[in-house]
Amino acid sequence: MTSRRHDSSFEKQQVVVVVVVVVVVLVVVVVVVVVVVVVVVVVLGVVVVVVVVVEVVVIVVAVDSNPHHSPAPTVVVVVIVVAVVAV
Repeated sequence: MTSRRHDSSFEKQQVVVVVVVVVVVLVVVVVVVVVVVVVVVVVLGVVVVVVVVVEVVVIVVAVDSNPHHSPAPTVVVVVIVVAVVAV
């Protein structure tokens, strides 16, 4: 009888160890996924900001180099670009 009790407690310990290992692995996976998502979002945000700044600079330079060009279409283009990026 004592050996059975010992076996059952040993089995319980094994189950606890397995559960702890599974929980730790899941937590690590979730943390890694969250970190990767945050890094991707930050990188994409930086890329979007750089692209918008470059486009605005190119548009402004184009307008400045062409004095006969009306600034109204440029404003429309900038608004459209910002709206698309915001979405």
